[in-house]
Amino acid sequence: NNIKWIDIVICNLYPFSETISKNDCDQALALENVDIGGPTMIRSAAKNVGWVTVIVDPTDYDYLLENLNTKNEIDFDSRSFFSAKAFGHTAQYDTIIHNYLKPEKLSDDFTLTFTKHSEMRYGENPHQAAAAYTIPGDRSSNILNAKIHQGKKLSYNNIMDADAALSCLKEFNSTACVIVKHANPCGVALGANMLNVYKRAFDADSLSAFGGIIAINQPCDDILAKEISKVFVEIVLAPAFTKKSLEIFSKKKNLRVLSLGKYKPKKSFGKEIAGGWVIQETDL
Repeated sequence: NNIKWIDIVICNLYPFSETISKNDCDQALALENVDIGGPTMIRSAAKNVGWVTVIVDPTDYDYLLENLNTKNEIDFDSRSFFSAKAFGHTAQYDTIIHNYLKPEKLSDDFTLTFTKHSEMRYGENPHQAAAAYTIPGDRSSNILNAKIHQGKKLSYNNIMDADAALSCLKEFNSTACVIVKHANPCGVALGANMLNVYKRAFDADSLSAFGGIIAINQPCDDILAKEISKVFVEIVLAPAFTKKSLEIFSKKKNLRVLSLGKYKPKKSFGKEIAGGWVIQETDL
């Protein structure tokens, strides 16, 4: 039939996850952004890995062009890598659609999908490899979406402790401060004045607070920053920081300073067990 051979398939799917993350998105708009033909072309190209190169990620374009310009071909190992990546891409795409459309909270099929946020030097212990993954399209206020103003890269334990601090902080609507050490709150205080609230939370267990994580639910000003700077802490979390407070914290180069905006708790919580997961709604 004189049909020319297809060597390369390059396809970018409709932006479903980006669409459903918009505040004004309804089901009609979401369905409009469900790609039909794209996944079919991607999967058929990925299946024909012996002859076809499939590209689903724009960051791979430079690699593709470099190989075509220098070698005039894409070798089998590269095609295999892109094929596996393509199947993962369509699997993630369908999972996001399913989780958005399913009417029941605890569906018969519970599928999780995440995108790598960052790799870490090690996990809970030095001999454990670790990486952080985020929910595709999730723009809620959390540790992985926080703006990092300064400090060293977050470690596994940093992220776990910071998440624990936020989980406790969400319990309160009034001005609050939570100080966490080794995933456990060692000081919590409520009140009207943020400086006073911080001092009382710190004094609850000042020994454990040393090297801990401080989380507050009000913006941090220069007065509070000066007080916090008197002691060694790993991380300071706040909805926002004034310019003067950031100038004060900048003198402590290793201190992590994270702003999160208004904190919104996650809707469900899972825990891995041998052979599976148990899932429950978040206690709000």
